[in-house]
Amino acid sequence: MGMEAFSIAVRAQAPDLPFTVIDVGARLIEESIEEYYRPLLSYSDNSRVIAFDVDEEACAQIQRAQGDKATVISAVLGRKRETRTFYTTHCRLSSSLYKPQPLLNSGVEHTFASDVDYTSQVETVSLDEAISGQGITNVSLLKIDVQGAELDVLEGSQDVLQKTLMIVAEVEFQALYENQPLFGDVCEYLAGVGFHFHRFFKMLGMCPPYELASKNGLLAQLWSDAVFVPSGSRLISMSPEDKLRLALMANQYDVFDLCSELLRMYDRETGSSLHPIYLRSLKDIDGEIDG
Repeated sequence: MGMEAFSIAVRAQAPDLPFTVIDVGARLIEESIEEYYRPLLSYSDNSRVIAFDVDEEACAQIQRAQGDKATVISAVLGRKRETRTFYTTHCRLSSSLYKPQPLLNSGVEHTFASDVDYTSQVETVSLDEAISGQGITNVSLLKIDVQGAELDVLEGSQDVLQKTLMIVAEVEFQALYENQPLFGDVCEYLAGVGFHFHRFFKMLGMCPPYELASKNGLLAQLWSDAVFVPSGSRLISMSPEDKLRLALMANQYDVFDLCSELLRMYDRETGSSLHPIYLRSLKDIDGEIDG
């Protein structure tokens, strides 16, 4: 059964639980690959996605993948409205507001981000300004993947952050771009606006040389998605509905401990019994894996 029984119980308890997702840098590696947040949208017909990407072709791909729940906007998000240089790389996925730089690590040359096809002058806009006409009052999930410019986007999202439940942002541990902010910089900024780091999700790095391909332990860990959630006092003061939303998002991003605690709080406040159902579902999944 896995999580099916838990999902059924959630829908019985909260028949209409809309999620609002802002996805910055929403280009898909493959159109057939769904975002991790996608299942959350099914909890209400009123769920919606506001997706941003710099490339109009990528925006069309995102619209096809996300369907009628998505509003897709072609824009370059940054700290504020200003003119910046944009570096378009041979691999479009690594294009950035920051200049790519070669990286030699463990004998592996980092070329996919350093090969610049061309540069252009672009007008950036803050996320606060970009969504000002979208009628958004609450943000369930803010997802950011903009190749080194995540902190720029966050600094232009002061209003959005005040109404956001979870942030999933790509962060780097070594500079793949010149003068880019790293994981510590992102953590420090978010701590100052009431979010704390909870865990990494999908730790990644460069492919090792062919002769070392089977030695996973030699892979340099260069970047990851990082999950940030509101600090303790804000968690406690959330409405039961927002606790349930955050719990479901935490489960989706494998933050099982936070999901469990939020469900315990939700049950206490509403008289429901989702927490024991969730624990049984986790045990069912473990049994399926072991079997």
